[in-house]
Amino acid sequence: AKEALSKTQKRRAALEKVATPNRPGRKGPHGRHDYREAGLGAYALDPPGSEFADDALGFDPETGEILIHIADVQPLLESAPELEALARQRGEALYLPDGPLHLLPPQALQAVSLSDREVNECVTAAVTLGKDGGVVNVRFLLSLIPPITRIRYDEANDLLAAASPEQVPAYRRKATADLAVLLEVSTARRGMTKRSFSDGKRVSRVKRNNDGELEAISFQRTPAHLMVDEFLALYSEAGRRFLKA
Repeated sequence: AKEALSKTQKRRAALEKVATPNRPGRKGPHGRHDYREAGLGAYALDPPGSEFADDALGFDPETGEILIHIADVQPLLESAPELEALARQRGEALYLPDGPLHLLPPQALQAVSLSDREVNECVTAAVTLGKDGGVVNVRFLLSLIPPITRIRYDEANDLLAAASPEQVPAYRRKATADLAVLLEVSTARRGMTKRSFSDGKRVSRVKRNNDGELEAISFQRTPAHLMVDEFLALYSEAGRRFLKA
């Protein structure tokens, strides 16, 4: 895992030196569709204390596509078959009272986690939706995205609830405008699919505190939670459509 992390860091440093295409989303000389130009945001919404980011959201106003970016683990697994064997053996991440048991060791997770300082390699679903929220077109792309903007769920909800741009810090105004568009689209999408993600319901996990005692940690399904859930479900649907085609 440490070796894989070192290789990832070297690859990211090399990608930083490659020129970006003139227009965002075009395929670059590195073979990936490049979203680093034109100030397109990539937003990772996570709970407080989250160490790893594996997904980010954005949209391209030029094409009208919703962009759902998932960290691309293939480059890491190609160079470390032992890690792939471990992930297959575990099958899924387990959230245990003493801490999560992820598919990969911590150093490997660090290697594939989306960075807020460096270029990121992703598998991006670029989805065009109709006015009713239905899927019109799907493109799945190996991509490069800029450093992500990490926003906690509570802050995201505060930004979405702001009545005017003046109520938002200047450095968060672009994020607020982009998240407002994404929330509107995800709400329309959820209304069409009639999917339920326990709107407003509190969800709990069991965790061991500093005294070694088990305690329930609860959080509420907020608009930001529901937005992320809807787009991750859309990613799965888009993947199914892409593979079927």
